Amino acid sequence: MYKWVTYPLTALLDSIWQKANTDGQPKRNSIDAYTLEVVACAERALNYLHTGNPRVILRTVMNPLWIGEAIIHDGLPCFNPEIVVVRRGHPVKVFLTNWPCGGALGMHGALPYSAARSVVEFNYGQMDYHVSISIISF
Repeated sequence: MYKWVTYPLTALLDSIWQKANTDGQPKRNSIDAYTLEVVACAERALNYLHTGNPRVILRTVMNPLWIGEAIIHDGLPCFNPEIVVVRRGHPVKVFLTNWPCGGALGMHGALPYSAARSVVEFNYGQMDYHVSISIISF
């Protein structure tokens, strides 16, 4: 059952990894920050499917993307096609203008919500997260 339900997420993660990992070596800067956010959302959805803990679902970013509500209510992942388009054989396309934003105001308005914030802050520190989010918000 788990393999059947989690297959779309693992296939998505595998396709993104294949795009970034050519010739056995990961390419630097081959994946944009928003695609990494999609990866973080997919990994959180996988975590929920395996543990059943709803605390891993970040509603501010995952519900507008539809994946948060879809995983909890239906058990199958889906993305809002106005924000994230996933097609077989094509790279993930993220419409930046529709990405969920809010909270503190940056130089260009509200900052984008992030599913990867806690991981970046844990591994690299809060300062590195703020530098990366300022780059993303331009």
